[in-house]
Amino acid sequence: MIYDDNYAECIGIYQDQGERKSETMIKKKAIFAVITMMMLILAAGCGYTSDEACIWCGATPTKAIKSELDGETVTNYYCEECSTMCLLCGAKATQQFTNESGVDVFLCDDCAAGMTE
Repeated sequence: MIYDDNYAECIGIYQDQGERKSETMIKKKAIFAVITMMMLILAAGCGYTSDEACIWCGATPTKAIKSELDGETVTNYYCEECSTMCLLCGAKATQQFTNESGVDVFLCDDCAAGMTE
């Protein structure tokens, strides 16, 4: 079989493209790994990590939530269950309100609509 210069150039081009594809894949995997690590670090730091007791049920761990009351910042602690379930019906809470005593109330859309009417 006779190989000419054109064939050799084509083989070289294909080899270069293969190397470029593998370099690109390595870069994409590295970027994906870095983004994944950053998300995990952020998720770990923003969770329910306080040892303070929940203001509603007394459970721990809790998450600090700051609210404004008469121009002052008030910090209360809420466990995951109390801050994700509707206080009135037990459905998934989608809205947060601060009452007159500075305590946050978590409600679903239906209960919140009933309260604001």
